Amino acid sequence: MSLQSMARIALARTRIGSAMRRLPLVEPVYIRHAANRRDNTGLQWGIYSSYGEAFASIPKRRPGGWDHEAAAGMWVDYVAPVRPSTYPILFWLRMLLQPDVRLVDLGGSIGLTYYAYRKFDALPEGLSWRVVEVPHISAQGREVAVREAATGLSFESDLARAGACDILLAAGALQYMERSIPGVLEDLGSRPRYILVNKVALSQKPEFFTLSNYGPGIAPYRIFNEACFLEYFRQAGYVIRDRWIVNDMACDIPFYPEHTVAEFAGFCFERTAS
Repeated sequence: MSLQSMARIALARTRIGSAMRRLPLVEPVYIRHAANRRDNTGLQWGIYSSYGEAFASIPKRRPGGWDHEAAAGMWVDYVAPVRPSTYPILFWLRMLLQPDVRLVDLGGSIGLTYYAYRKFDALPEGLSWRVVEVPHISAQGREVAVREAATGLSFESDLARAGACDILLAAGALQYMERSIPGVLEDLGSRPRYILVNKVALSQKPEFFTLSNYGPGIAPYRIFNEACFLEYFRQAGYVIRDRWIVNDMACDIPFYPEHTVAEFAGFCFERTAS
């Protein structure tokens, strides 16, 4: 483990971080350093009560959110190693994908999960895989789809226009969305039989936001209250078919160890009520 990683863990997961926060200028100096990084380090900072408050705190010199060319350019060459956290999703997709199934991939970038699945298994005949993304990333996704002859893959920038689906996939986007839980099922307008959620940060604390530097830009990052998150799906008629730990991801918030989330979660929900 590098000295930088050890320092980050000490600040984000131990009482050292809380003590350092009380020292003048220490936290502002760290925030300036973290906000200036451009190397996709995934650094987080700050505690905010709302998406709007977090967004307003993004330095003006950096692009905010995900809808800009710099973010879309992350996937000009989409080929990348499949992370361990992706395998539970690939497992459930292999179980659930059938001919003529309609899947909506919320926040699926340029179709990264589509290409990961296609790498390991054949896509069913008649599969409709629709990615819902911000306009800049959707445009990049369409270009890559033509280049890669991605049959059945399409893009939409409005969840309300995505159409009915059998499977809703959200593999790491819910925490970046201004309106997500609640809101996703209401905006989709239908109740798919299955919902696959991956890489979500859950906490026992009331919901809060931090800021995340993902390299080309900075975005508000939501940490959900676990009880409220699960109750949303229960109220919509879903039960948990599977739950897994995503231990290759964490939300380390320096100076706020009581808010740090050391591991993420994934779920397969199935609808049992009309």
